Amino acid sequence: MSSTSDFRPHFAVTGVGSVPFDDPNEAVDLIREYCTIPYWPQLSAARPAEDMAIQYTEGLPLIKVDLNHRSLSVDKDVDRADALAGFYEKVFAGASEAFAISEEFGSGLYAFLRRLETDPPSMGWVKGQVVGPFTLASVLRHADGRNALSDPELLD
Repeated sequence: MSSTSDFRPHFAVTGVGSVPFDDPNEAVDLIREYCTIPYWPQLSAARPAEDMAIQYTEGLPLIKVDLNHRSLSVDKDVDRADALAGFYEKVFAGASEAFAISEEFGSGLYAFLRRLETDPPSMGWVKGQVVGPFTLASVLRHADGRNALSDPELLD
């Protein structure tokens, strides 16, 4: 049983991520106005780089992004062993900055973070979202159409 100091209000309002806006600041303004738990907006309708799967691919090896078709494919022109070795070197070195989302792939995230610096949420909570490994592996395709779910190295 939790104590009264652990009490949190039920039915707080938040959102899922993707919003149909072009301007990240406008999206953040509306989210802050209407959501008790603000979240960072993904402007995928206006910016293909903010598509839910594409947005998280910066820094990941062997992934070729096609923004015109909003698709991900395994880059067959990159040396697989070298790419994976470089990736794991960064992971084991704790170089998390190598996997950061840039403003090009996260204009909504950066607008949200700037807003939080000057206007923190009253409840103290914020929400973010990431694509899960199964979803990412299911949309990442080899040239022959197979997805990464059938590729143990990429699935890892």
